[in-house]
Amino acid sequence: MVVGAGATGLAGLLIGRWMADRFGRRITGALGMVGLALFGVLSYAGPRYDLIVGYVLGVMFGSIFAPAVGALVNELFPTSVRASASAGSSPLASSAQSRDSSSSAPSPTSATISPWPRT
Repeated sequence: MVVGAGATGLAGLLIGRWMADRFGRRITGALGMVGLALFGVLSYAGPRYDLIVGYVLGVMFGSIFAPAVGALVNELFPTSVRASASAGSSPLASSAQSRDSSSSAPSPTSATISPWPRT
């Protein structure tokens, strides 16, 4: 199941890249989201065969979703704030922001992932 998902994940990245260029990022992202949701439901809806098919194809549709949305995020914000907005949406930046929040106790992720020293 995992080996098959690796192959379909790679295929999904290539298909998603092509579809984003050919049909647009919004349509490709929407198709990836819908496919991921449908095959995610299929994974939990039936017997073992449904689990395997749903998991493998769910990974493919998640991989179709990734290139389109990765490019689309940059278009959501004006150029003047684009770098700040993109940095704020990344997991590493989010852990650094949680470290700088008003709470006195550090979160577990900021203590282990953040490359910045505590101040």
